[in-house]
Amino acid sequence: MAGDVNIHLDDTQNPDTVLFVNVLASFNLFQFVNSPTHNKGHTLDVVICNNIDGCTNISVTDVNLSDHYLINGFFKYQFKPTSCFKTIQYRNLKYIDQNIVFNELNEQQLLRTSHSTVQSFGEQVLSYNEMLTSIVNRHAPLQQKTIKEVPHAPWFDHEYRELRKKRRKAEKLYQQTKLSVHKLNYISLRKQTTTLSQQKKKLYARTKINEASNDKKALYSTLKMLTGQ
Repeated sequence: MAGDVNIHLDDTQNPDTVLFVNVLASFNLFQFVNSPTHNKGHTLDVVICNNIDGCTNISVTDVNLSDHYLINGFFKYQFKPTSCFKTIQYRNLKYIDQNIVFNELNEQQLLRTSHSTVQSFGEQVLSYNEMLTSIVNRHAPLQQKTIKEVPHAPWFDHEYRELRKKRRKAEKLYQQTKLSVHKLNYISLRKQTTTLSQQKKKLYARTKINEASNDKKALYSTLKMLTGQ
């Protein structure tokens, strides 16, 4: 387990810290972060494992993107991958030189031949498609790659998708320029994206639970679905 518990674990006399440590001990759990994880100097973030040898080489780094620091480490964990993969075909159209393509199109005999020489409209369309396919194959041949299939989240709508695009664009810009103004814009969009996703998840869960509130069986199935059981 890992995350922000918002308890000053560096203060061993803090009642919340004492209670938290006792809870971990009662379940034979170990907490591996022993240095400040926040820019105020407190240890607020944890990495917890049920094996004293299950986590090694923990390091805490200020990556200058958040008031919390980045935690790295190595974990001994055996798991069965549940992700599904598929092979897709695509063309890298982004780097096509449009001027060259336009020149090749202008040189095609088909575009300079009068309609009277074509036997039928169907043959003309077929020839036109073959010509375009040939040109595209030269400049952007089909490629294949294997990608992970990500299950569709029912709350993942157009509004959230557009905000993610803005966040990713801002992140790339900051990575290129390293300017403070771009960094602040990226951090702001990142926070907005996180907040919006939480709001949409809660709204979706609340709606599904309300819809099943009068049917215990349906409610149980809904809770299993929402918790991934």
